[in-house]
Amino acid sequence: MNIFVAEAYVATANPHYVMEKICSRIRDVLLFIDVKGSERLLSFEDGYAVITQMNAGLFFRISAKTVVIFYGIRTLLEGALLIADTATDVIEWTSAEEAEFSLHSQMRTERQARQHEMP
Repeated sequence: MNIFVAEAYVATANPHYVMEKICSRIRDVLLFIDVKGSERLLSFEDGYAVITQMNAGLFFRISAKTVVIFYGIRTLLEGALLIADTATDVIEWTSAEEAEFSLHSQMRTERQARQHEMP
């Protein structure tokens, strides 16, 4: 059972490119990468990360069995992200208690942005 869980959303101009760069950068430390459409499941020994491509950014979810593995995965993702997208500033992680709210809030924000773009 994974007990350390957090999520983050990062806005980026080219989410697909950045997601692929992150995956290729950390590939050597992964057990495997599972690709499902616009989502990547990155499997580590005692945890995992999911990266989901959204219209204007990437949504990250980390889950790990221990605090050390949790922060290791988080640090690895943050480092790869900062190399892949130098425009990224601060990454704000949301704890598991707030995670469901953050996902729905972000999806609502993206939906509203798309509606404003439509003629």
